Amino acid sequence: MAKEMLVDEDIPIVNISIELSYTQPNYFSKVFKKKVGITPSEYREKYLIENKNIIIK
Repeated sequence: MAKEMLVDEDIPIVNISIELSYTQPNYFSKVFKKKVGITPSEYREKYLIENKNIIIK
């Protein structure tokens, strides 16, 4: 669910953490990084860069 929400750059990461019932955004980031290997911000940036490259091609 978090990954799907992160691809929408209009939703702040703090709002995503609250929506997913994390009371501390830093804890959400820590858990996300442990499971995915990168922070939510890094995931969002990577996704946006990859999609811009697809659109350009």
